[in-house]
Amino acid sequence: MTEGLDQPVLPPVGFVADLKEEDRVLLSSYGEFVPANPEHDLIEQGWPQEHLYLLISGQLEVRRTGLEKDVLIGVINPGEAVGETSVFDPGPASASVRAREFSQLWRIDRDNLNSYLADNPGAGLILLVGIATALSQRVRLLTASLTDALS
Repeated sequence: MTEGLDQPVLPPVGFVADLKEEDRVLLSSYGEFVPANPEHDLIEQGWPQEHLYLLISGQLEVRRTGLEKDVLIGVINPGEAVGETSVFDPGPASASVRAREFSQLWRIDRDNLNSYLADNPGAGLILLVGIATALSQRVRLLTASLTDALS
């Protein structure tokens, strides 16, 4: 790291909201900040996906291509995560994620996440609860949507 240059830091949003500032600063260095331009596929359905993303700014859309059509599953707004399932259960992406507008994201892969958790067990516990909460909220929303669609 070059002294004197400001490094980007994760803001207190989404699954990192409950981390102390110094823990967010450290976590920032375990991942990387990446831009996504409009119409850019960040994640492609069916392709390997091994990153957990936190949307810092902009907006993403999640789409799934079925047998007959492309379906908009949802929209990801700042502070929300994407890829949280694949970081724990690696495999092909179940949907595509594309930037609707210029977006800034932070991402981390499983190896770096594991390193952060091993190096910082107290903060790591808080981080894991944040990720579990995000996953639980996503499951709850999808369950409600599916129930409504079948009613």
